[in-house]
Amino acid sequence: PNMSRREIVSLMELRPDSVMHMNSPPPSWHPFIAINNNTAPFNDARVRRGLSMAIDRQGMIDGLVGGLASPGYYQDWNFFDRPGNPWPWTLDELGPYMKYDPAEAKKMLSAAGFDEGLGRTVELGWGTNTDGLNNSIYEAMSDGLRTDLGIDINRVLAVDGAAYNAKLYGSQYQDLHVATPRPAWDPHGFSFGRMHSESGGNYYNINDPILDELTEKQQVTLDVDERRDVVRQIMERDLDQMYTLWGIM
Repeated sequence: PNMSRREIVSLMELRPDSVMHMNSPPPSWHPFIAINNNTAPFNDARVRRGLSMAIDRQGMIDGLVGGLASPGYYQDWNFFDRPGNPWPWTLDELGPYMKYDPAEAKKMLSAAGFDEGLGRTVELGWGTNTDGLNNSIYEAMSDGLRTDLGIDINRVLAVDGAAYNAKLYGSQYQDLHVATPRPAWDPHGFSFGRMHSESGGNYYNINDPILDELTEKQQVTLDVDERRDVVRQIMERDLDQMYTLWGIM
């Protein structure tokens, strides 16, 4: 979301004769928190799932943007030809680990050996400013990790844009890093480009043989319906393993 509902209403009150047209954002634009999946304990799916379930996405949608957003996920919803292609995904479609459930989140971390926090301070790479709605979303996400799971988070601010890009896109961040997705013209960019172990865009350090096989398969599947099924499997695997902490869009 570029603007909150309150901001839109305020602008229209200033210009009563104005007409405003709202478009759904592309899947390549929304704030999320990247995970370095090479770093312990984030290489444990139980930890990643627990972190995701401590994020109140519906609360952010209702509280930060007045309802003008939906849960974020980095696939093109239009490609799937869902009935009526509603914008975009719902929490039910995105599986159990996208739903806010602090009690279950604590169980996930406890099963991984962490009853309070993660045993150390977690580094969260930040952008070059602290203004704007994106940063409010990042703050709300990281606050959930602090308050619900007791995770000690150290926010590390980039000195400039070049340092931010080098650290994030060069996979030089230790634990977590705020981000927005890169654009893509085709599901290949959203799947292979982001998740294949040998892709230059895989700055999450995902190394999953199942995703490697599926993301390669979608490259050579020419039938649209069959390819949709393969990309759906990619999506389900990604959300099951929760390789990224998705926000709202």
